[in-house]
Amino acid sequence: MRGKTPRVVWAMNCEKCNRPLEPGEAVYRFMFDCRMLMGHKACMPVLSGYPRRWLDPRPCDRCSRLVYRENPQRKGSRIFTCSLECRQAIHNATFRKRHPVWRIKRTCHDCGETFTPKRRDSKFCSVACKQHAYRQRRTSAASACG
Repeated sequence: MRGKTPRVVWAMNCEKCNRPLEPGEAVYRFMFDCRMLMGHKACMPVLSGYPRRWLDPRPCDRCSRLVYRENPQRKGSRIFTCSLECRQAIHNATFRKRHPVWRIKRTCHDCGETFTPKRRDSKFCSVACKQHAYRQRRTSAASACG
């Protein structure tokens, strides 16, 4: 179980009638005007006057909610989700996994304290140290010229 997100069923509403879906209730998805609609069993099976044929249900990769689809998934798609929220959560988790937070201890160039920088190119622990180093450089440059 290490590295996997916990399976939680998220609250969502039917996109057709805006009724809140129950936690264990299956989701029906179908294409409508180049847009994927999501809803519940009562309002989704018969729309536009003709009965729909649903594929076998498959669980969402994030919350394990059963998803019935009218059309098969595209060939390039690697994740299978019940809603945009689940898709975005999986995308964000994958991004965080591939781009870990860069944290390394560094010593301040002015005061010599150890600090954790917020950026990779940080040289000073605070704005005060940065300003102090700038003033020292400026006065040493002025004395060298004069």
